[in-house]
Amino acid sequence: MQKKNATMGKNTRIAAVLFLFLFVGFGSVGWALLQWRESPEMKEARRLQERVLNDKPRDAMTPEQRANLLGQLKTKAKGLSERERAVLIREYAERKNDEVVNAYFALKSPQERTAFLDRVINRKAAAKAAAKDGKGMNGKGGLKEKTKSKPATGKDGRRDGLRNYLDSGTPEERARSMEFYEAMKARMQQRGLSP
Repeated sequence: MQKKNATMGKNTRIAAVLFLFLFVGFGSVGWALLQWRESPEMKEARRLQERVLNDKPRDAMTPEQRANLLGQLKTKAKGLSERERAVLIREYAERKNDEVVNAYFALKSPQERTAFLDRVINRKAAAKAAAKDGKGMNGKGGLKEKTKSKPATGKDGRRDGLRNYLDSGTPEERARSMEFYEAMKARMQQRGLSP
């Protein structure tokens, strides 16, 4: 009888521990899902971002309409949480990068690719100069607002950036991107610019 009670007590303890693990596990998953639920503000910001990114051809909108849309996106982004804002910026940057890389590889002749690289380099130089002056490309201020927080730098920041890069896209997409940036670096060196 004592052996039966000891076995029953052991089984009860095992069941209780299993129940506790399941409860904590499902509770954690539920909490995580609630945390990653997209806010209405984020949905609206994504909708605006899609309109900006899908402005094809470039002249589908007047410059004033585009500036107005970007202003709306900027205002909406200010109301997002820091995490949502980071996701929105990362998605935007990835889409723009994919567009540039795909446009480069769609060109067949070396002359077309060189001319394309020159346009990209000139646009980046103009954006860098505008940012240095504290203005955006349109002269009214950039999309990025100055914040008190600084970007992640140092060993941890580089590691996080590398991890995000490696997690995004397929190996083929990363290889195409690397090939494009190597070609751009080589072209910058040909033009006497520092990459």
